[in-house]
Amino acid sequence: MKARITKDYGSTDTENTENRLSPTAGIHTNKCVSHNAEHLEQDKYSTIQKKVRNSAAFTIILFITFSFIKSRQNSEEQIGMQVTMPSLRKEVDLPYLSIDRANYGSEAATDIIDLSLFSPSLIDNSSSSSTLTVPFPTHAFWVNLVLKQTPDLSYPVMCYPYGYKWSSRELQVSYPSLRRMMDPLRLQDVFNADLTFSVVEGGLKKRFLERFDPLSATLRFINMGDEEGTNLNSNYWETYMVSGSPYVTVKYSGLTPVFHALSTFLTLMCPAYNGIDDSQHDNAKFCEVEAGNEGDQFKTLLHGTQFQITTNENLTWLLFSSEPLTIVFDHKIPEIIQASSQFSGILRAALLPPPQSELLQYTSAVPQRFPSMDDALSQKDNEGARDIVRYSNVYPVGGDVTWNFKSEEMDKTKDDTNPIGQYQFNYETRAMSLPTSSTPDKDLLMLILPHHVQSLASALYNSTTTARRTTSDSFGVNSLKDWNDLTFRTLKGRMTPILGSSITFEEKLISFEFDDWKPTFSSTVQKTSSSNDPSHALYETAKEGKQVISAETRKILLDQIAVDFYMVLPSPEESVYGYGKQVARLAQLVHLENILHGDESITPSQQYEKQEHLRKLHHYVTKYLEGDGIDDFLLYDANFGGLVSQNGILDRMADFGNGWYNDHHFHYGYHLYACAVLGKLNSTFVSEYQSHVDTLMYDVTHNAHKKSSSSSSDNTAFFPFTRHKSWFDGHSFATGLFLSADGKSQESSTESINCYYSAYLWSTVRNNQRAANDDSGGKSDIINFTRLLLAMEIQAVKMYWHMDPDSKETGQKQEDLFQIYNPTFSKTYMMGNIGQFDDTVSTWFGSNPIYVHMINYMPITGISHTVFDDRKYVEMEYTSVLATLFADAPAQWKGYMVCAHGLFDPIAAWDEAIQLNSVDLDVAISKSQILYFISTMDDFHHLPVTSQGMMPETKVDSFCAYHDTCLDLNLKGKCCPTDTGFFLGCCLTPITKPTAIAKPTAIGKPTTIGDTLCSENPTCALLGLEGACCPTTTGIMLGCCDSKTNKDNSDQEAKTSQPTSKPSRIPHASPTVSQSNKLNGNSILDVPPSSTSTCPSKSAALLAAAAAMLA
Repeated sequence: MKARITKDYGSTDTENTENRLSPTAGIHTNKCVSHNAEHLEQDKYSTIQKKVRNSAAFTIILFITFSFIKSRQNSEEQIGMQVTMPSLRKEVDLPYLSIDRANYGSEAATDIIDLSLFSPSLIDNSSSSSTLTVPFPTHAFWVNLVLKQTPDLSYPVMCYPYGYKWSSRELQVSYPSLRRMMDPLRLQDVFNADLTFSVVEGGLKKRFLERFDPLSATLRFINMGDEEGTNLNSNYWETYMVSGSPYVTVKYSGLTPVFHALSTFLTLMCPAYNGIDDSQHDNAKFCEVEAGNEGDQFKTLLHGTQFQITTNENLTWLLFSSEPLTIVFDHKIPEIIQASSQFSGILRAALLPPPQSELLQYTSAVPQRFPSMDDALSQKDNEGARDIVRYSNVYPVGGDVTWNFKSEEMDKTKDDTNPIGQYQFNYETRAMSLPTSSTPDKDLLMLILPHHVQSLASALYNSTTTARRTTSDSFGVNSLKDWNDLTFRTLKGRMTPILGSSITFEEKLISFEFDDWKPTFSSTVQKTSSSNDPSHALYETAKEGKQVISAETRKILLDQIAVDFYMVLPSPEESVYGYGKQVARLAQLVHLENILHGDESITPSQQYEKQEHLRKLHHYVTKYLEGDGIDDFLLYDANFGGLVSQNGILDRMADFGNGWYNDHHFHYGYHLYACAVLGKLNSTFVSEYQSHVDTLMYDVTHNAHKKSSSSSSDNTAFFPFTRHKSWFDGHSFATGLFLSADGKSQESSTESINCYYSAYLWSTVRNNQRAANDDSGGKSDIINFTRLLLAMEIQAVKMYWHMDPDSKETGQKQEDLFQIYNPTFSKTYMMGNIGQFDDTVSTWFGSNPIYVHMINYMPITGISHTVFDDRKYVEMEYTSVLATLFADAPAQWKGYMVCAHGLFDPIAAWDEAIQLNSVDLDVAISKSQILYFISTMDDFHHLPVTSQGMMPETKVDSFCAYHDTCLDLNLKGKCCPTDTGFFLGCCLTPITKPTAIAKPTAIGKPTTIGDTLCSENPTCALLGLEGACCPTTTGIMLGCCDSKTNKDNSDQEAKTSQPTSKPSRIPHASPTVSQSNKLNGNSILDVPPSSTSTCPSKSAALLAAAAAMLA
């Protein structure tokens, strides 16, 4: 098995876990099951019938064939009984079957999410299959709040800088970075309810998610005044969770606010201002002791609009009110502070974060008390605390994301010509009061993450100064603030304050497509060379700086591709992930083959090989898109609005949780890459299958339906907005509709990048066909949108996954702005898994450093150069962590390790690469891909060893995949001959090839004349065959031949073959050839009994043998 492991989700069923969560998705234990014969279907039955109409064999074959057909029909009927076709969201045909989860045999959508936790206005009552009026945003930051769960109190969600939980009675707020725990493998920000909001009144009727968008969610609690709980505008309170807000904002309507401390409150007091401009507010007096309460030592009553609260943990909160109210602190009940009466208006609470040490040590103890910030407002140089007061008037209630693109012509002032993608956060604002001096568009105070600061429009941010800056462009006005006294921190580092309701960010978009370099070729082959000669034949540097691949190098690579292509081919039994990895590998081999041949004239034999490889790629890609004979085919989930796998929707643990929307971008990225390559080389594929591929792409990169209020009147309401992408975090999250105590997370960062890269490639190929007729710019916008998603993902991965303990951003007054992680922790160089509340230097399947690093390298494609363009970082990562592990590394991972090594030392890496065997590697990569990747390095200029002995010795013709009948039987490895020299019966129908390419002519060992008779071979006699069988008069050795000589050889092969290894939770290699071919063509009934061998059933073998012998 090959590949990647994601979450186990607590499965304890060992056998089922191995089968369902096979990490390699590449090759799993292949049982001898009868469904191999299903692929023969009735067309092959018809051929057999015509050939053996009068033969006794017809009776046997007919029985077997109809048994299979009947079995398949029964299976389909059984599924059909479970399925009732729901009405689609729109009257638009989808290329995949649309199903209702419950009717299909899966968990009902309402058993996964709690629809009662959504506002009635969000629920789609027009269809029994849909959940919300828009496709469900399965990866929104707030999903933990609405999943079905046993406890009343939800799991936490992160809405920076605060974490939130809710229950039927209250809203809990935490500033989790206060309680950061660190050990060598994990950073965890612990959620503690630092401040809890509720109301005095009981009688809660409802609570629900009122609205959402890419940056926010509004939660509403309905309390009194409506016995049925149907008047949603009666007495209620609601909170606006908006990413980046330093305030917790709550609106009350006719209810009495009450606040609960984590332990107890210490003080309630009026803020001690010193020189703060009070013209920002229309209240002349912000706070005073309630008249008549001045001497009560057991109770504090304050009246006004601004208050200061301190908890027993020494945490200081500032509380702001839109209307004057009286706040009561009864010292006899120190756990609560509450209003004295019902209130209608806005309350905003902001924590003044205490200072935290930059150099945290490994600890498992959570601090109990923190440095006091009580006097922060009384110090004139505490700009941060004063800004919290100064800008408290304007608050956000929601947000939106928009984007725009600058063409290269618009950016001529810059040295480079890469197009620029701009995206903007647009916050919807309100003001508690509207004095003339307050402008909501300008005075909204927000916080942004380090990657945001790095991407701010260049006119706004200048890294050489920390002065306050203002910029104005087509997107709006912003001011970047600089605080020395106040720091909001997250697992992603220090947040930076900024003013403005619209914030613009810029990303450079990649300008290349399938490769970031275009090689040229020399035409001669050098016979000898020196390893110290920079003009070595393998790699040359032309005078103009272009990379030149020699003819010798090209021959090595092309010969290796010829072997690698047939080494392992996708099986119809594979999971959606495993099939995708394998078909993407084939696609890249086809792509590299086309690059290496270039535009020069090639021989008929070479042209045939290219066409045959492309034909095979087309076969496997379209087979999966159509679900033709595929076990794990794709379905459209009409409940949530998404494309899911057959296995995934029937078993929440299968396919890494695909049916519950885990890892879609990982899975579909591989398929998109294969489709993009095929579409580039075969325009007919695009016209015939564009809807299939578009559906795949839109499942993960849809650019509409961003908000709960989005209109669904168009015909594109099938998928949510950019399913996995968190626009505030900058990267994607893989976790779907699973409860998670630490929030959403993602580990395989480069597979996420691969998704957006592949979507970009497909959108380019897809829209090139419309370029001539598209004058509106729509084509470029579609392409640029996927490029923007890609650029954002790469930037976030570099900043948050790639840890450099020595990196510092110079010129900053607080130079830790881009020092995301503690130096002690970041010495591991690579983050394994990033979540909302914890980051780990481990994976879901283990903490071996090889897993952690290489899961964040795969797959290797043209975009890998861009992701790892910091060669110094890669060198330090490799030499500090990986170099000593290489010798004992599992073979499945070594291909990626060699690629990592090649990024900074390609000469040594080439030497390592030539020692690799493709069958041992992860199914997403092969030896030829590794060699090609290494040869693209700038400083790869000579061959460290001679090419003698490097050329592949295995003939391509020997692979099962080269023969149609063997291919139909799903045999893998070598068939014609096997490693022990036997030609299987399926070799009798090789692919028609030009005479320039040799094909096998001898079948097995010579036999005696007597053995040629069908009657002398029991299996042939059992089939009722007469005359010459072994061989036939035309020299064909039938599959039923089981003479003593050949049977002895068959027994010897069976004894020397080793059973396929048991699946594990780490990427697996392809099966060795001896493990793959358990069926000897000279004795079709002598099948080894192991249930884990890769072979067809006896019945399937009979069908194939009969079809072959009578062809």
